Amino acid sequence: MRLFPLSSSSLLLLPLLTHAERDLTNTLSSPVTNTTAITTNGIVTDPALCLPQGPGYYTFGMTTFLSTLGVPGGSGISSDVSNSAFLIMSNTCQLLGLYGPASCGIPFTIKDNFLQYVLTITAVDEGVASPYFSFLYANGKFSIRNDGCVCGGVSAAFPDAEAGCRCAFPVAGEELGKRGVAFEA
Repeated sequence: MRLFPLSSSSLLLLPLLTHAERDLTNTLSSPVTNTTAITTNGIVTDPALCLPQGPGYYTFGMTTFLSTLGVPGGSGISSDVSNSAFLIMSNTCQLLGLYGPASCGIPFTIKDNFLQYVLTITAVDEGVASPYFSFLYANGKFSIRNDGCVCGGVSAAFPDAEAGCRCAFPVAGEELGKRGVAFEA
């Protein structure tokens, strides 16, 4: 018994329906040059998110943190919710792009005028205890715990409530060496 009719042409669409990319939009209208919660004069100074690189390299980063949501009415019920944002920084750690994650499913894509290729986030774990991401850019695949890509605590005051991840990549898309970008911690 069929629940709905399938033709051979509709079967061709099924892979497209299960693998739809979601574009992430840069929330910055121009590079940040002032001081914000994560920048000083437009430069990301937290080494968990960015370390200065040589010319031709950008850093892709993720910050993730816990928020506690209380239920109105004083019932005492609360829930911890993980929040995250993705960042792209120049070789000097100037914040070029800030992206909120899409509301559902991966892959996510980032297409911005300062990137020569599309950056595609293929896996992400936004949990503070075990943050992780992997992404494709040009001819390379980059992931946490590979290619010099690392995660660490951001807040000394709340080490279990906030984490940051960073991964340098070549803007031109050419890999350096067998696994990718040489990255100093």
